[in-house]
Amino acid sequence: MKRSDPSWRRIGQLAEAAGVPSSTLRYYERAGLLSPTSRSAAGYRVYDEESLERLKAIRLAQRAGLSLADVKELSDLQGERGFYDAMRQRLAERLKDVDERMDDLRDLRRRIQEALECCATQANCPKECRTFTQSLPEGCEAGENNSCFSGQSPS
Repeated sequence: MKRSDPSWRRIGQLAEAAGVPSSTLRYYERAGLLSPTSRSAAGYRVYDEESLERLKAIRLAQRAGLSLADVKELSDLQGERGFYDAMRQRLAERLKDVDERMDDLRDLRRRIQEALECCATQANCPKECRTFTQSLPEGCEAGENNSCFSGQSPS
């Protein structure tokens, strides 16, 4: 492939094609995530289509929540196949973590909803809620004075 080939790009052209600033490419180069394919006679960084695809994969991994350290670890793997296989595995692990966090958040939401319902009225209030409302500072009524729950003094 000749450097005059249109598939060869200088850093600004690669950055534009990927939708990132040139400084991002320079940072990725310093971090060992991306390397220019070669340099022109004038010393410009020159990248090929494989560099663009690798850059897109790095950005995809970041948008999916992987850190640059994760991406670096993946990029240290030999061969394109190893990189993409490892990235798929890391993304699957990340997805599992997100699913677990979502389950935890749904459980937290349910408990908050129960507490809101409990504190909204004292009629038919379970013992736990009555005990809680009896320990509120003077002037606080369950469900009537939100400042009691935000750490502010009742008005």
